[in-house]
Amino acid sequence: MIIAGSCVVAVVFFIVGFAVQDWSCTSNCGTGTGGSNDATWGTYVTDYVLAIELFIMAVMAPGTGMAKHVLTAGFVVSAVGWLYGGILHQLFFEPGTVHDFLWTTSLMTSIIACVLRLLAAIMLAQLADRCPCCKDSKILSIVFGVVAFSFSVTVVLSVYVANFPLAGWMVVAIINIPFNVAVMVVGYVAREPLWATACLLSFVMYLVLNQVKFEPFVSSDQFNDNGLFHSALMVYVAMAFGLFNSLAGLAEGPAHSALIAMPE
Repeated sequence: MIIAGSCVVAVVFFIVGFAVQDWSCTSNCGTGTGGSNDATWGTYVTDYVLAIELFIMAVMAPGTGMAKHVLTAGFVVSAVGWLYGGILHQLFFEPGTVHDFLWTTSLMTSIIACVLRLLAAIMLAQLADRCPCCKDSKILSIVFGVVAFSFSVTVVLSVYVANFPLAGWMVVAIINIPFNVAVMVVGYVAREPLWATACLLSFVMYLVLNQVKFEPFVSSDQFNDNGLFHSALMVYVAMAFGLFNSLAGLAEGPAHSALIAMPE
């Protein structure tokens, strides 16, 4: 099962990450090694693992018709973004043309992927007749497309015109948080509280590890805070897949579900 497998891999990375730290230092251990110039193996290896997991999820995407296609596209786009991130952190971590292209592309794919995932969640809930407040899918597709395009253009402008790459990351955070929370809201509205809560808890863990710079991780030259929050993200992605699968199962019946859904 992809859900259990992703969680096991995440736990392995947590164990390895903690094992390679220099615990003799717990504060002000040195310069941070994160950011777009991060070249630690913990970061690019977890980038690649996330890409692999998301590609697998794209192949296993539940649902039928347009909902399945949108969800598959969301996983593929996200996987490409993490693949580009791994290439950047492993080979092109120094500032330059290729570095900027990979960084910008990975940020844009993150925006597009979260928009596609929310649209897929709404479509799946509609198919299950569990989302009475959801509007027409075609209208939502247009609205979400405009949102994704607008924020993607903002990322490009921040990197190439304003020469302020951090602004691009801030834009990604601004749209990622509400859109991911919205997926959980769809889960609650569709009466899938267990999977929605699992998504919420894992998402909070991911955000905390992303924002709170723990020592000695933040200055590690092997497995820094990026590798740590990437590991947490593996758990969130797995829980999100479980939610999508459960929503699809509501409409199609358990025989069509890719995994055994969590009981209500």
